[in-house]
Amino acid sequence: MPRNPTLVALRAVSCLILGVDFGRGVLAAESSPGVISLGTIETAAGAFSSAQLELVGRRLMESVPDCPAEVSAVAARMFLEDLQRRDPDKLAQLLTGNFAWRSHQSTLLRLVGAQLNGLPSVALREEVARRRLQAELELETTAGGSAATAVRDSATLLAKIKELSPVYLRRLVEGRTEDDELRILLKKVRQAEAGGKPVTAAKPREMSAAEIVSTFSRQNQEGSSLQRLRAYVLEGKMTAAGGGEQRITLCRLRPDRFRLVVGDESATRLILAFDGQRYWRQAPGGPPMVLKRESMGPQRHLGEFIDGLFGEVGATFERLDDGKVLYRPVFRLAVRRPDGSRYIARIDQENYRQVGRENDDKSTATYSDFRDVAGVMIAFREEVTDAEGRKSVLTIGRITPNPAVIQALFAPPPPGTLDFFTLDGAMRASAQVKLK
Repeated sequence: MPRNPTLVALRAVSCLILGVDFGRGVLAAESSPGVISLGTIETAAGAFSSAQLELVGRRLMESVPDCPAEVSAVAARMFLEDLQRRDPDKLAQLLTGNFAWRSHQSTLLRLVGAQLNGLPSVALREEVARRRLQAELELETTAGGSAATAVRDSATLLAKIKELSPVYLRRLVEGRTEDDELRILLKKVRQAEAGGKPVTAAKPREMSAAEIVSTFSRQNQEGSSLQRLRAYVLEGKMTAAGGGEQRITLCRLRPDRFRLVVGDESATRLILAFDGQRYWRQAPGGPPMVLKRESMGPQRHLGEFIDGLFGEVGATFERLDDGKVLYRPVFRLAVRRPDGSRYIARIDQENYRQVGRENDDKSTATYSDFRDVAGVMIAFREEVTDAEGRKSVLTIGRITPNPAVIQALFAPPPPGTLDFFTLDGAMRASAQVKLK
């Protein structure tokens, strides 16, 4: 598969939570972390054995002895989920003794760093980043490097990264620098140490918008993977500027069906969906309400199954002046939808990831933590800043490709059927009783 990834269109989720004021009414209650009920959405959630979790946890504690137990448990499960998505065959080798830990050490440490983000231990976070640099250096031993000097060299490299760019350092420490980006960063640092010019991306002077879009589409999927992706279920959490957190589950079905479930630990708070003909929403204690398309605003873009840059939704493109995201050069393309709305896509000139977006409402978004989902790379982290400077972060925990869903899932429930919220509440109450 090409190493240059893309992402499926998930942006409207952030627009929905941040741009639409759910804080007045439906989601007024302060939320706290928890698992949201999937309701009628069936997902093939990854189930891992206690032996697998114990093995990864032990490896993690050997790599980072001072890692808090709660961080270790979460990072171990995330590592298994990442391995299950990227390379199921390697997951099957985990307990056989033939698993190549060295080639996965950087990923494991990246996930630890991401979980440590926000904790007060600055020294521990930097030590994890140094150990990750060490893991990359040890991988180079097959190319003539020396494992004995990896510890010393990793400390030197970390200090050099601090000197060169606080942005690069912050992304590394926070676990937001992926392995291929880390290798590019190491190359830049080494060139700077040698007194050479920093590595810069080659930018075709005459590259047209059509050529950029064509390259984007060609390099960002494995064969016809996108065509084989008929539906997916996304599970994640949205954290707002004030610290409130909502759990979301979004199910999409080609060409434009969607069902969004928003809630917190205690209950589901909102359902918003489109069945191909009707937009509708439902809150606890009330019947489904059919909505007019013109009243949906940016929420209607929740029906965009894939990114407009793939050309499947009839969008037109215009190349604008180039820009930078975190000091990396990007192409800027105006993407105009058939309905007249538009946004500006920011595409990394080195790997053709869409790393950002500028919206007409003056909000901006950045995308990171790209992972493979059924041959298509998707950003599992999205940070949105609105025109007033308020920020929200969408963190995706799991995406299930091609789940078993039916058209009825997206339609409002007919009169007389069992109320979804009543069923959801009963299921939660039953689960709490069993846990006691």
